[in-house]
Amino acid sequence: QHLSLNENETISNKKEIEKSIFLNKYLRHSTHMHSAIHAESFVHPAVVAHPDPGRILILSEVPHPLIKELRRVDSSLELVVHVLGANDEIMSMWSNAYDDNQNKEQQEEWLWNGMHDMKDKRGNSYELLLADNGMVVQFHHESQWTKTSCFDDMIRKIENRKEEEDDDDENDDDDGDDDDDDESITENDNDAEDDIGDDATDNFEYFDIIYIDVPSSSSSPHHKEWLSVSFHQKLKRLLEPSDGILVINAGHAPPPPYSVITSNENASKNYRDENEYGDTNEATINLNRQRDLLLRQLTRSQEKSGVDYEAVTIYDEPLAKPHPSAFIIAFPTKQSDTYPRFFRRHAAPIDFHMTSIYADDSHPIYYDGPTHIQHYTRPSRLWEQWYCTTLPGKELVPCTTYIPSLKSRFQLNAKVGVRADSIKTRTLYAVEDIKMGQFIASDDVTLQLTIDEMEWNQLDDFIKMYPDAQMYQQIRDLFEAYGFENEKLGSSGESVSLASNATFINHGCEKQTVNIAIIKALHDGEDDTDTPYHEGAVRFSPAITRRAEMSSTMAVATRDIKKGEEILEDYRFMVERPKDGSDFDNWMEDMCQTGVGDIVA
Repeated sequence: QHLSLNENETISNKKEIEKSIFLNKYLRHSTHMHSAIHAESFVHPAVVAHPDPGRILILSEVPHPLIKELRRVDSSLELVVHVLGANDEIMSMWSNAYDDNQNKEQQEEWLWNGMHDMKDKRGNSYELLLADNGMVVQFHHESQWTKTSCFDDMIRKIENRKEEEDDDDENDDDDGDDDDDDESITENDNDAEDDIGDDATDNFEYFDIIYIDVPSSSSSPHHKEWLSVSFHQKLKRLLEPSDGILVINAGHAPPPPYSVITSNENASKNYRDENEYGDTNEATINLNRQRDLLLRQLTRSQEKSGVDYEAVTIYDEPLAKPHPSAFIIAFPTKQSDTYPRFFRRHAAPIDFHMTSIYADDSHPIYYDGPTHIQHYTRPSRLWEQWYCTTLPGKELVPCTTYIPSLKSRFQLNAKVGVRADSIKTRTLYAVEDIKMGQFIASDDVTLQLTIDEMEWNQLDDFIKMYPDAQMYQQIRDLFEAYGFENEKLGSSGESVSLASNATFINHGCEKQTVNIAIIKALHDGEDDTDTPYHEGAVRFSPAITRRAEMSSTMAVATRDIKKGEEILEDYRFMVERPKDGSDFDNWMEDMCQTGVGDIVA
């Protein structure tokens, strides 16, 4: 049975037990398991990572599967979801083509059939209240959304609101009559309610999560626009600047052999003209090319025509195929609650957190803590190899030096030993000559204790609550005395050597005495100059994110080291972006002046 929407759009029912929607000849949703997995892997990793998701933006022609997953969220979160780009004809016929294990009356209550009635009241937008969990879904008309003015209007409203809040903050210190203030507040509240009744878009705030749903094969102009750099430069202004998350679902992991893109201009000449199924669909090729070029620019500065996200990673869900199975996730800053929550080290905290945001009978079917940790926090090997065979990755140290060195027995086998010292207690020295570039105490990465940022914060809070719990204080003291920040791409928190000679590496107070270092260039991006403390660190690198623990720890000889020479490093590179005058700098200065526990300058 086929129901025609227009000459390019059909809903098909191939079998009684499996129904599918095809839009412009590509699959958009079905009752098959892969569609459920696709929607869950798209929606829930960001929802679980965000500390308080409230306002969500969905860019999709067929947003129903994503909204259905968001309906699992507990009503206490009071979600407000804005949908842009929805296809009206697909939405209006959805309930006729799908059962979703609900009767007709229930469908009409919560989704598509009431949409057009609201359209007359809202003009180019319409709003639905999902009574079962209180989630508000507001649809913006597709034809209106394709106009740049709609986007600009959203930005204007957010920036106007921000200016009003700044003005309110300035007026907080002004003296005035309390009664007058109370009366004014009441009047303003009434006015606000009237405004919301007239137009629910008048009081836009930042979005906490933005989802962009790009089909595997499409020649639609707005799909191409959704993957353009200029579009994302605007879109980022709508995203909450600290805890916001951007999620883009587009295409699949790149197949071998990998393309070599030498520049934006000749990308089309060097891009492999087939996808993982051996297809040569031109629309698929163009979308993959557009996505890959966007990946390069998402983290570059605006001065370099980029979007300026501070961290980007990518994960795959192969079980979602034939739907797009690659998911790009971008963070405006790493100094947030969202970033460390996404890169948790253990599954249990995710599972426990899910019980607080999903009702008992509304948990996702496939997504859970172990799935997140095992599949979504580390890019696949395919992405690492793609990164190391395309620009800029193929010219950066992670690909040219670091990964090849991990396969070299000689590079990993520098001989070091420990000896007593009357001032420093213990020192690490070279047992035999060490060549520049060899890893030092390479087993440290396998013998370290690590707690992520969320665990560190909980430990700190526990000690404040129970100051007489001395053993927990001692655990924190161990990390503070011997540990280092583990804040590289794909990780967070603190690490300390558990049973490794690296514990006894001392600080060199003069530059010429330092003979090893964490591979600084490992974390340098393509636009970096010789800046200290990784200030220009690379922000997207599957090669680093796949080995986040190793890339934060492993040190190499920066010059040839003679047998018997002490191993010394610069402790400043153990802390992310230290600032002059900080406690850390003061501690190092005192250490170098006294010589206690370190060398004398």
